[in-house]
Amino acid sequence: MELFTVRRLWGNPFFDFTCSSSRGLSGGILCVWDKVIFSKKKDLYAPQDLQSKRLLWNRLLAVIIRWAGEILVMGDFKEVRYESERFGSVFHSNVADYLNQFISDSSLIDVSLGGYSFTWTDTVAGKMGKLDRFLISDGLMELYPRLSGIVLDRFLSNHRPILLREEIINYGHITFRVYHSWFLDDDFVKIVENSWKNDGVIEVNVMVGLEKKLQHLKNCIRQWNHTKRVEKHSAKLDLERTLADLESQVHHEDGSSTIIDF
Repeated sequence: MELFTVRRLWGNPFFDFTCSSSRGLSGGILCVWDKVIFSKKKDLYAPQDLQSKRLLWNRLLAVIIRWAGEILVMGDFKEVRYESERFGSVFHSNVADYLNQFISDSSLIDVSLGGYSFTWTDTVAGKMGKLDRFLISDGLMELYPRLSGIVLDRFLSNHRPILLREEIINYGHITFRVYHSWFLDDDFVKIVENSWKNDGVIEVNVMVGLEKKLQHLKNCIRQWNHTKRVEKHSAKLDLERTLADLESQVHHEDGSSTIIDF
């Protein structure tokens, strides 16, 4: 992931980022943040073996104990807390005990997740587990008492995306914004040119005339963007239905090699 690409996505130079490339069915991850309000110290990747897991959790616990602010720990913990969080694989109670002890000692709250029961699955859905979770401090729960997570549909990755959300959200007045991606669409350029040349604005006051031309242009762009979003959403739904149907066949152990290769 190149710096220039991230800068186009973010929109201003005040950011830092880290990324992890895709591995097998695990899709890549890009994290971007405002450097003014957040500072990254080190990247951590959860290991597989028990000794390394305990070492990581102990290191996190040491940081949490010294930390004076609120805390959010999230990601793939490579382990489950309870036997019901595994399917098709052996549940190791001793490993789960270490994870539960870490959560207890750190006084963190495991955010409840709705949607699907499992966040990870192998290629043929023979093994599944709730490996991903959000752990937050009491202070965050007091600030956002309706905080919850929703496990979304899995399509290309073997991990399901999880949306952490506050159920009641008021974003206030929606401002008008122009996105760089619009300029890559030939239709957008044509909409702008046609609106500017054929808006029918006749005004003696130059400033008032400019305001009316911009208002007309904004309305045209909004209508164009709405149409594009509807078209893209329809295409996305068609693709999601196809993927969901294939995943359902694999999940019920009725998947052939042709389906898996698809």
